[in-house]
Amino acid sequence: MLPLQQLKQLYSNEQVLLVLLARLYFSTATPEEVQDFIRQHPPDEKRLYSIARAHRLRPFIYSILTRHGIAVGAQLAAKLQQDYRIASMRNMQLSAITTRLISEFGRLGIRLIPYKGVVLTHHAYGDMGLRESSDIDFLVSPQDVEAIEDYFIANGYAAKQTVPRSYLWFQKRFFKEIVYDTPEDKNGDTYSIEIHWTLTDRHAGSFPGYSFFAPHTEPHRIAALSMHKLQPAYDFLVVASNHFVKDMFIRFRYITDMAGLLKRYNGVPDPELLLSVGRQYHCTKKLLTGLAVAEQLIGIPSQVPGVPQHVPASFLATPLRYPVLLPRLQFDEKKFLQRSLELQDNAWQKCRFLLRCFLYIFIPTYMDINKFRLPGYFLPLLIILRPFRLLFEKIRPRKNKRLES
Repeated sequence: MLPLQQLKQLYSNEQVLLVLLARLYFSTATPEEVQDFIRQHPPDEKRLYSIARAHRLRPFIYSILTRHGIAVGAQLAAKLQQDYRIASMRNMQLSAITTRLISEFGRLGIRLIPYKGVVLTHHAYGDMGLRESSDIDFLVSPQDVEAIEDYFIANGYAAKQTVPRSYLWFQKRFFKEIVYDTPEDKNGDTYSIEIHWTLTDRHAGSFPGYSFFAPHTEPHRIAALSMHKLQPAYDFLVVASNHFVKDMFIRFRYITDMAGLLKRYNGVPDPELLLSVGRQYHCTKKLLTGLAVAEQLIGIPSQVPGVPQHVPASFLATPLRYPVLLPRLQFDEKKFLQRSLELQDNAWQKCRFLLRCFLYIFIPTYMDINKFRLPGYFLPLLIILRPFRLLFEKIRPRKNKRLES
C-alpha cells in the first residue's frame, strides 16, 4: 500500500482525501490519519464534491464521513446526504425491477443472470445506498435476445440502443448488448436495462460470454427479494471483466468495488481461474495491473501470484483523474488507444488490437444502422459509408469551433 507521502506526489489534496476515506472504510487507515490530513491539508469542498461525482463516489463518501463523525461543511454534507438517499431509493427500485424481470422471463423459459449493479452493491458493500447504480445488467443467451426484445416491445419499454431485427444477427456478432428503458414509473423515472450476451466489444478484445458463466450461479437474497447470482469466483471475474478489462480502472469507484469483493472473499476467490482466463483471452496485464492498483491504493491483498509490486505512476494516477481519463471508450479516441496499447500483454497483442480497431472503422454500429434505416441487404453499403461518417464527426467539431471563433 502506498504511503501517504507517495499519495501526495501523485494526487491533489482532494484526491488524497478520497483515497484515505476509502482506506478508512476498508480498515486500512484510521480515523486519526484522516482527521490529521484534513487539518493539515484542508480540501476545497467544491472540488472534492466534483471529483466524487465524476467517479460516482458521493453516497460512499457520505457513509464514511457520517459513520466516523468526520466534520465537513454544512453545504457539502447536505448534498452528500441527498445523494445517499437518492442512491438508496434508486437501488431498491432497481432491485425490485431486477427480481421481477428474472421471474417474468423465467416463466417464459428465458434465463437472465444479473451482474454488477445492485447485486454488486449488496455483495461488496452490504448497504444499498453506498453505490451509485445507473442501470441493470443481465447476461443472457444469444439465442434468447429476440424473445427478450419482443417482450420489451410488447410491454412498452423504449429502445435506447438496438437495431432493426434484420440487423440483430450483425449486432450479436460484433457488439455485446442491446439496451432498453423501462416505462416511466409513478415518479416519471425510467431505468436502463442492458442485455449482454458477451462482456466486451470485439475491438477491445474477446472475453467469455454467457455459456461460460451460465453453469455457475447460486441463490441470493436482497432483503425480501430472491434471485440467482454468479458464484464467488465467477462473480469476481465478471466484475473484473468490466472494471479492469473493458474500462481499464478509469474510475475510483471501480477500485472500491474490487476492494469490496477482495475483502468479502479474502482475496481473489479462484486465482487460477482468473489467470487462466487472462492467458486464454490475452488480458493478463489488464487484470494483474488492476489488482495491483487496488492493492497499492486501498491495501487489501489479492493473493494472486504475479501481481506486480511496482506500478507505473501513470496507472496509479488513472483511477482518480479529474476529469475522468476516458469519458468515452471509443476505438477512435486517442486516449483510449494509448491506454489500451499500454495494457496489452505483448507486442503481438498490440498489433492484433490495432488491426481490430482498423477493422471497426468499417463495421457499422447501431447509430449507423438507425441513421440510414436501410434494409438488411444494404449492409455492404453501410460498410462503405461508415468511414465517411466517422471522418465527418471528426471534422465537424473543428469546423464548429472555427465558426464560433
